[in-house]
Amino acid sequence: MRHPEVEASTYRIVETVQDHDMWVKGVRGELKALRFYSDLHIRLKYFLVVYRELREEKVTMTAYFTSTAAEVRGEIT
Repeated sequence: MRHPEVEASTYRIVETVQDHDMWVKGVRGELKALRFYSDLHIRLKYFLVVYRELREEKVTMTAYFTSTAAEVRGEIT
């Protein structure tokens, strides 16, 4: 796994996509859902899930924690 810190938080992927604080449309058609979590052992962080919608499915490309939402590229919606 490219982001091993996410392994213990895989349930947050679905949670973040379904109930996000911010949604960003990526420059290559991908979608990015961000949700702020205050209950993490690694300081306060956003959880970012990058995914694509294929037919009626959401396919996760990657997920990781980030300190700031300002670094996320794309169009905020």
